[in-house]
Amino acid sequence: MDTIIDPRLYGSVRGCLRAQAARDEQSIRRLPGNLDEDGWLYGLVSPYALDLFKIQQSKALRRLKDKTQVLYLPQNAHVRDRLVHSLEVSALAAGIAEILGLHADLCRAAGLWHDTGHTPFGHRGEAFLARITGKPFRHEVMSVVLAQQVERSGAGLNLCRATLSAVRHHSRGKKELKTVPLAEDNVVMFADKIAYAIADFNDLFHRREFTGSPLRLEDFPELAREMAALGANGRDRVTACVSALCVESAEVGSVSFSRSETAQRFERIKTLMYDVYARVHEKETDDTPLERVYEALARLEPDFHPAFLFALLNDEDFARLAARPSVTAEDLRRLSISEVVEKLREAGVRPDPFRADLAW
Repeated sequence: MDTIIDPRLYGSVRGCLRAQAARDEQSIRRLPGNLDEDGWLYGLVSPYALDLFKIQQSKALRRLKDKTQVLYLPQNAHVRDRLVHSLEVSALAAGIAEILGLHADLCRAAGLWHDTGHTPFGHRGEAFLARITGKPFRHEVMSVVLAQQVERSGAGLNLCRATLSAVRHHSRGKKELKTVPLAEDNVVMFADKIAYAIADFNDLFHRREFTGSPLRLEDFPELAREMAALGANGRDRVTACVSALCVESAEVGSVSFSRSETAQRFERIKTLMYDVYARVHEKETDDTPLERVYEALARLEPDFHPAFLFALLNDEDFARLAARPSVTAEDLRRLSISEVVEKLREAGVRPDPFRADLAW
């Protein structure tokens, strides 16, 4: 197996993809600077650092707190929620970009925003919305919708197209991780996969006694062996993946993580983790509470698509609504969703949660 830290990282690998990096002067926004509330910062900071500034002040980022990462409403504060996962992806993507000579601020911004479109219950919530609407609900699409049509009272954050592209392309399904033309898109995608696979393993198995996780590591012997071979702990495993990714990218001449022994082991781990996720949710077959909340949202706010409204909820919001025998308008007014809906109604904006709208 590859050593955890390849010494080439400190030599030929550093800056190896600099020629492929996004350029500040080539950044594009939907609205010109004179129509941007943050326009005074144009020319003072990198456009992607400006995107990060916008994202850090956003309401969607705040709503990520208490959204499921892998366990619903965990009692242990050290178990990651979707906000902590996003912070980890942002930092990891920026670190990889720094090593390779790509645009770290772009990766940092996209990594922080990438999961804002997630529903309560995480991927289970996505699957529920796909079933009840008959359309594939994709959180990465919803993330772009939030950035362009929901934040700033419907005016949007006016993020750079490259940032939105990295958000839109960070999730590519369960199959082989195909790369796309923009280097930073691939960095964010790999950072996301590395972060969640290794962290979810820790939260499900190593914190089992604190979280009530229904899983035992001894029931997944192949996964246990592969993780142990990747490193002694989560930090070592992330280090091994980042080192191998950067060295392979230097050798290939583009962002790549599929050829090395470490990459192939990580691919096996990622595949095995899908079986773990299925086991986590195998007893969650009753969607009645989800249906009740969805129908209440459709009844109380008929001007907006109920899938859009459902995705705005975090786990705490959902739990409060599900506990009510009959959800009322007053129940909604106590939640952050009411503020969003009120501002969008005033602006005359009705977001489509199934359409990213990047053709500009």
